[in-house]
Amino acid sequence: MKRFSCIILSVALLSACSTEEAKEPTVITEDVQLESEMMDNSLQYEQGKSILLPPEVDTNFIRGETAFFIKDEQTWKMNIHTQKPTLASKLPVRNISTSGKVGLAYNNEDTDSVEVTAVHFDKNTTLNLGILDTFSLTFLQNELIGSILYDKKTEKSSLAIVDTLSGQRLEHGLPAPVSNRIIANSLNEYYAEVSEPYFAHFDKNGDKTLLLEDVTFFDGEILPNGNIVFNGNVKDQVGVFYYNTKERKLSIIAAGGTSEIGQWVPFFSVSPDGSLIAIDQTSKVDEENERHYRNISVAALTDNGIGHASRIATDVSINGTTWHNNTLYIITDPPDGKVELLPFTF
Repeated sequence: MKRFSCIILSVALLSACSTEEAKEPTVITEDVQLESEMMDNSLQYEQGKSILLPPEVDTNFIRGETAFFIKDEQTWKMNIHTQKPTLASKLPVRNISTSGKVGLAYNNEDTDSVEVTAVHFDKNTTLNLGILDTFSLTFLQNELIGSILYDKKTEKSSLAIVDTLSGQRLEHGLPAPVSNRIIANSLNEYYAEVSEPYFAHFDKNGDKTLLLEDVTFFDGEILPNGNIVFNGNVKDQVGVFYYNTKERKLSIIAAGGTSEIGQWVPFFSVSPDGSLIAIDQTSKVDEENERHYRNISVAALTDNGIGHASRIATDVSINGTTWHNNTLYIITDPPDGKVELLPFTF
């Protein structure tokens, strides 16, 4: 059995407090969980036949088994198996939720603050969401979106979290500078990266709890058990991390690294039921064409990180992954432009 070297991660955890001065550093050491769990390739799966996509499909707009694309300033969709296009909306959407249920449409004007419309694909309806800042506009979980607004009169910023299904909107005053990297699955509270940098939780009253220091994150998700998965940089260690919110324990799931063309960060995607996580890591780099080839692994999520795991693809050039129930589709990014979907069912 091959033995893997462990990367030791030292993290200062902060006590639950609303001021930055009250800190109780704790040293946590964790091995890289994905390397440990990969030893036996114990997560069972079945690989299906690859699916060749037509050239008009936008690879950034594939959601599960539905592919979207813009044609003649309208939004079209097709099932990836039947590949028969149907009109999804007369409006051209610019972003689509992870579930594929909602799209966002707005005019591409010079100003960042514009009127945003939610397009409900399953009901064929639209909903006006009001004025939002499109530069910081991002989909969160449960069909929520977040947007950081700036009031020129008061010179203060606020975070608007909007339910794109109902139109309900809650604006949070920002007690500290916050990046546009937000993690939230409800209107009332959220996690964000604040200056210095810290990873912090904000409740509905705007009270701030500092959780981790020296953290820069790129993407994150709250799991059904309340714990958080995110990718980014912690104490100069790049990777995918698992944060247990009750025990305030941080584990590293998968490590990143550096190459001659820059630092690379592992990406992840969580299955709709929150039971599985797919992770892609750079395996080799074509420096001449600035192309990264990646290894794809899938693992079962537990209360302490991950359990059984298997590597399902090696040295593939991809544009991302998407889930339909417990089937993961790898979206390839081949040099010849002929995009395929590679399905794996768990």
